[in-house]
Order: sequence, then structure tokens, then C-alpha cells
Amino acid sequence: MLQKNHFKYASTTTAVALALSSLSPAVLADTTWTGDAYHLAVDPNGNAYRVNEDNAWERNGNWSKGAPASNEVVNVDRPLSRGTNDVAQLDSAQMIGSLNVGTSSNGLGQLNVGGNGWLEIADALTLGSVQGAVGKASFNNGARLGTAGDLIVGKSGSGELNLGSGSRAHTQGNALISAEQGASGALNVDGGATLTSDKTLTVGGAGNGSLTVGNGAQVNARDSIVAAAPGATSAINISGAGSQLNVSGNMTLGQSGKAALTLADQGQARVGSGALQIARDASASAALYVGAASANAADARAAGQLDATRVIFGLGQGLVQFNHSDSDHSFDAGFEGHGRISHIAGQTLFNGDSSTFSGELHVQGGELLLNNAMAGQVQVDRNASLHIGAHNGSAGAVLSDIGNDGQVVFDRNNSYQYDQVISGSGSVEQRGTGTTVLTAENTYSGGTLISNGTLQLGAGTSGGRSGSILGDVQIDAPGSLVLNRADSYRFGGSMAGSGTLNKRGTGHTELSGNSSNFHGQSQVEAGILAVNGTLGGSTDVHAGATLAGNGQVGNVTLHDGATVAPGNDIGTLTVSGNLDQHSGSTFYTELLSTGANDRLQVNGAARLDAGSIVNADKLDSARYELDRRYLILATQQGLSGRYNLTGDTRVSTFYNLVDNYDSHNAYLDVQQTRLFQDAALSRNQRATATALQSLKGSAVPALTPPVHNKLFEAIAYLPDDHQARAAFEQLSGDFHSSTRSALIQDSRLVRDAANSRLRSVTATQDSGASRDSDSGLTPWITTLGNWGRSRGTAMSPDYAATPRACSPVSTPRSVTAVISAR
Repeated sequence: MLQKNHFKYASTTTAVALALSSLSPAVLADTTWTGDAYHLAVDPNGNAYRVNEDNAWERNGNWSKGAPASNEVVNVDRPLSRGTNDVAQLDSAQMIGSLNVGTSSNGLGQLNVGGNGWLEIADALTLGSVQGAVGKASFNNGARLGTAGDLIVGKSGSGELNLGSGSRAHTQGNALISAEQGASGALNVDGGATLTSDKTLTVGGAGNGSLTVGNGAQVNARDSIVAAAPGATSAINISGAGSQLNVSGNMTLGQSGKAALTLADQGQARVGSGALQIARDASASAALYVGAASANAADARAAGQLDATRVIFGLGQGLVQFNHSDSDHSFDAGFEGHGRISHIAGQTLFNGDSSTFSGELHVQGGELLLNNAMAGQVQVDRNASLHIGAHNGSAGAVLSDIGNDGQVVFDRNNSYQYDQVISGSGSVEQRGTGTTVLTAENTYSGGTLISNGTLQLGAGTSGGRSGSILGDVQIDAPGSLVLNRADSYRFGGSMAGSGTLNKRGTGHTELSGNSSNFHGQSQVEAGILAVNGTLGGSTDVHAGATLAGNGQVGNVTLHDGATVAPGNDIGTLTVSGNLDQHSGSTFYTELLSTGANDRLQVNGAARLDAGSIVNADKLDSARYELDRRYLILATQQGLSGRYNLTGDTRVSTFYNLVDNYDSHNAYLDVQQTRLFQDAALSRNQRATATALQSLKGSAVPALTPPVHNKLFEAIAYLPDDHQARAAFEQLSGDFHSSTRSALIQDSRLVRDAANSRLRSVTATQDSGASRDSDSGLTPWITTLGNWGRSRGTAMSPDYAATPRACSPVSTPRSVTAVISAR
């Protein structure tokens, strides 16, 4: 915040007294105007001039002590009751000590300096010295004024200084307009006149002051303060080509009071330090008006110009308002602090950096173009437009959310990422040739126009999981809309136009709106684009990307490495034009055992290049009906080419999914690819398999599958050859003959057990055997063991027999044989 050149309104009288006491040469005497007031005329501008010598400055009789000397204090004052034409007229060069015009309460002093007049004052010029006094001075037709002290217009009373028609005024001191509380002052510089203050120009010290600069006039000062004290009300109006207020140092508009600066009709204010401070203290309220001071757009005027690098809002209520009729006005100053910026009419280009602005930007009407950063709260009203970037430039940014009930235009020629939210009922346009990236979840509902360049939603694979818009989108050539998110995103609006739609990013994007009026080109470059509504134009799907959905698209071209996957689970994707599937691209289709499947419905023709792939995926583990036909690709104008079938095609060891074709359609059939007898090894198995195969009859794949013999189905669904051969053997009957051979072979085990017991009773010692007792109960334990195997032949299977041991009791109870086929 600026802290220099404060106006201390409480000490104004003291300051003036000190200035007077420092004069050189010293003031030795004073004289007072007593001239006649009845021989004057008034020019068309309201200025009085003499028609005879009765009111001449040079006439001794018009002064109380004779015509003024060079070191005298001169007072021009007459009773107000004498009328307003009592004017002192100077048309020669004069040097005096000091000049007070209007020195008594209820007095009126008037001075008119003509073309040959040149008044040099060794000290101060004061108009309206005391309360109730009125002092007026006019310099015209090239007249000149110089003061070594201050120039005070309205010290305690009312003062008015008019500089016109090429006149020149120069003060080596301060220029004060309305110095003290209760005073009023008006400084009017017009018609090419010039006023220069070597120190501070204060408009409204503690009273009410005004400065008007027009028609090519200029006011120059080192520093400037407007409305210095609380309660002061001051206004500066600069208008007309060449009209200027030039401040070489600092300027404060509204230090503690109420102030206004109006720049209109090419009028200009220049601040050499680069900083215009507005409403410095909490008690201040100040406004800079570019164009009209009215808030009504119908009152708009041509704009004036502020030449400054910064506008600094202070602690009070600060306003900068643009209500002009220009179509290309540039405002170069940046904004700082907490104030209010209002744009009502005209087109304005903001070139300054406003990244530290914390107030409110309200675009109520017209067009506001940002060529640099803008922070703070931003609101765009209906019929108003905010441009981020200007005329396809390389700069312009908004650092906060935008409430948009009008129009927001992105107009840059390079890449720009906007991370904030755009809300409201208004619209957004991408106009520049660059790329605008939206990463927030925007809620504006007025639709989007892409007339040039690229509007991108999301930052894609770099982690972009946000970036959305609502409403409809008009994409005009050569503009493009890029969907570049890494997560799932659903766009429910419609698209139209002849531009380009690009799907980038690894995420899943769903289009559910009616975009049948889109006639441009869609490029699916990454991730999944699911069309569940209608998308017109033509669509190219590139390597690594997938086109999906249950909706309708126009012409489709699948490039090498691309995938088309109708449905979201199971569904049909309609191609209203032609399908062109290149080598290496994949049609991914899902199937259910119930007969449902993904399908491509092509209303035009379909061309399948050699190497085109169809990938089948069975979604459930239930049995797929034998000889069921799945229609996967249907065309109205013909099909050429064939697929390479991949994926989960196995149904059983005998049945697989097989691709078949006619002139218009492509099918996947649950079709027998091996006969039963292909799994048999023996003649008995082969014979049984052949008989079972005959149960199928002449059934062929159909959309409504044929009804098969249950025994045929049982074999047909077996998962592998091993189980098939086991089934053939069970159904052949050869196991019965093999079992009889095994039982005959193992019958000797019972005979051998009985003979062994008899030998143990009759055995003698000579034989070396142990003899059992021939009377009473004797325990008997016998262990049996035997393995047997019979090799199969072409007519019968292998078998193995394993008899189990008898129980350890006195008599054999059982023998169990386990016979298994090999």
C-alpha cells in the first residue's frame, strides 16, 4: 500500500501561513480592489472582459492604495450585493507578492486575465480565503500565471479557477482544490490550456473539490491526492483527445474520503510511478470510470485511457467501471487488493497481471478480454462475454471459479489448462487455435461451441480423473473435442457439427446422447468409447483402443490393433454406414449359454481384411446347446472376407465354436468338430462310438438348436477323450467276459486254504512241519496274497485282480477280489 504524500487536512492553515512567511522578497504592503463593476461585457464562454478602462488592473483608482506593486499582498473582493460583473481585468504583465480573490464572508472576488496578461506571484494564489467568501479567476487567450507558493482554489470558502484558450499556469508549490473542511473548489482546464504543479495536486483536501480537463488541455503534477480527508467529496473528469492528467509520482484516488476519476472520449491519466491507489483507508470510497460514470449501458461514452502499470485497491470501497462504446479499448494496468471491477459496455482488453487481485470481477455487459492472469471472484452476466485470451493470443488466465450466466470464451493459440469450475446458465466457446484443458467438474448448462482449436476434458494418462461439461456441444471444423480422462466418464449431451471428436486417455467414456447431427470424424485413440446413444459421422478406432456400446455409430474403420466390443455386457452396436475391419483388428464378442450374444448390426456393407480377428468369450460355465448358432455380424449390403477365430471356443472334446458365413452374415456355431469314434482306441470302443454318433442324425447348427438324443448329448458334452473312452467301454458290455476270467483265476485261493489246514493235522515230525493237536480247539491263522493282470485285446479291455486276505479266525470266512479294468 502506498504511504507517501498524505494530505494532512487539519494543518492546512498552518501550512499556508508557513508558505507565506517564507516569501522572498518580503511582502511589505497590501492593496484591495475597489474598481467599478458596471462597464463590463461577457463573452460566449461566460468570461467577463472590459469595454473601457473602468475595471483595468493598471488603473490606480481601482485600488485602495493604488495599483499593486511587485511585493504587495493583493486582495480582490467586493460585496456580493454589487453583483457578479464586478471583475478585475488584467491585460498586461504584473508581478505581485500574493493574491487573494474572495477574502470576506459574503464577498465575491473576480479576476479575468486576458491574452496579454501575465501574472507572476511571489507567494500563493488563494481563491475563497474564508468561509462564505467566493473567489473566481479566469485566464484566457494565452494568458499566463506563475506562483512561487501554493495555488489554492477554495481555501475555506468557495473557489473557482478557469484556464482556457491556450493559457498557461505554473505553481512551484502545491495545487490545492478545496483545502479545508466546508470549502469547495473547482479547477477547470480547457481549450489547450496547461496547469503544472511542481509538488502535489490535491483535489478535495477536506472539502468538496473538482478538476475538469478537456479539449486538449493538460494538468501536470509530481503527486496527486483526491479526497484526502474523511468527508471530502471530489471528482476528476478528463475528456477529449489530447486531454491529460500527468502525475510523475504516485496518485491516490480516495485517500480517506469519496472520490471519482472519469476518463472519457480519449482523455488520459498518466501515473509515472505506475501505481494508482484507490480507496486507501477504510473510510474511503473511490471509483475509476472508463467511459461513462453511469451504470446504464445506454449512457456509454467513448473510453479514456489510464497509463499505469498497477491499480491498487486499499481498505475502503474501491471500484473500477468500464462503460464505454469502444470496440478495442486496451487497459494495461493490473489489479491488486480487494476491490470491485465492473464491465458494463464496450470491448476491453486487460493486459496487466491481476494474479494478486482478491476482489470481484463482474462482467455485466460487453466483452472483456483477458491477456494476463485474473484472480478473485468472477461473475459473467447474461448478454456479457469474458474472453480468456485475446484475439488468438498466447496469454490470459483465470485463477478462480467462474459464475457464468453469459459466455466464457477461450481464445488462446497455445495450450492452457483451467482447473477451476465454470457454473451457471451460460455457455462456453473454444475460439482460439490452441488447446484448452478443463479438469474440473463443470456445471454450466448453456452448451459448448468449439469453433476452432481443441477443447479437452481431463488430463488423460497423466492422472486426469476429472474434467467434464454438461449440455450440448457444437463442434465446427476445424475444431475438435478431446475426451482424455483416465477413469470412467459419462457424457449425456448431444454433439453436432463437422469437426473432430477424439477419445484419448485410458479411461472408459460413455456417450449416451443423440449426436446424429454430428457429421465429423471421431478418432478413438485410447481407452474405451462406449456409444450408448447415437453418434453420427465416421469413426476410426486405432491400436489399443476399443469401440463399445449398445448405440448407433456411422461408418466404422478398425485399424490394426483396434477392438470393437458391442454391448456393455451383452448387446448390439449398430453401424449405420459401412464397417471396414483391417488386418490385426479384433471383434470381441461375448456369448451366454442361453443363446444371447454381442452383435454388430451393419446397415451398409462389411469388409473383413485377411487377418481380421473375432475373439469369442463365453461368459458362463453352463452347457452351451449343441448346434446352436450365434449371429455375430449382420449386414444389409453384403459381407466380404472371413475372420480368424480366437478366444474361448471349446465346448467339449467333440464340440467347439466355429465361425461360419453367408453372403450377408457371420456366425459362431456350437458345432461338432470331432466324431465320437475319433476318441476311441479299441475296436469295441470304436464300434460303440460309431453307434452313439449315429444318434445325432442330420442335425446342423441353427439359431434355434435341434433337439438331440439324450445319450448322444451325454457323450457330446464330455470334456476329454479319457472320459469318452470310459463311457464307450461302459456302454460296450465287454467288461462282463473279463470279470468271469478273473473270478475263475482267483477261485484256487479258497481251495489252497482248506488243503493247508488238513496238512497241518496229519503232518509228522519227519516232514519238518509243525503238527497241530488232533483234539480240542486249535487256532488257525492263514495269510493270503495275490495279484493278477490280464492284457486287453482289440475286443476286450485290460483288467487287474487283487484278492484280499482271510480273517485270522479258526475257519476261513471270506475271500474278496477287486477287479478293475485297465
